[in-house]
Amino acid sequence: MRIVVNDIAASEGGAMTVLKDFYTDIVKNHVDIEWIFLLSDNYLQETKNIKVYTFSEIKQNWFKRIKFELYSGARIINRLDADIYISLQNTATLGVKSKQYVYFHQVIPYQTTVKFSLFRKEESILWVYQNIGRKIYDFLFKADCKI
Repeated sequence: MRIVVNDIAASEGGAMTVLKDFYTDIVKNHVDIEWIFLLSDNYLQETKNIKVYTFSEIKQNWFKRIKFELYSGARIINRLDADIYISLQNTATLGVKSKQYVYFHQVIPYQTTVKFSLFRKEESILWVYQNIGRKIYDFLFKADCKI
């Protein structure tokens, strides 16, 4: 079995913690499966059953990430001939032929208690997640399973 895991968005904080915890579990418990990780840098060590492909140019630009999720990502993933595709970055990738699972951990777009401001420097990225991110995360509902 071949599983492709996409976490190009991870580079620090909670996203990196999720990635490293997932990787640690694979190394300990799932050595009989072939794993391919799509990342923005070499954050993980390759093993006999784990390969890492890096796409730093996608991480650097929101437009490139959206393009990956809508178009180019499916071509790359489908060429890898995955049995299962797992996205650890909150969104599904459109056009993937294999069964697709999405780990959803960014709730800012769906919370209604706080409204972030685009005009406050410390809140501007949170405003983007809350207002624009909701549209991006709607791709999530294209996945076979959300976890």
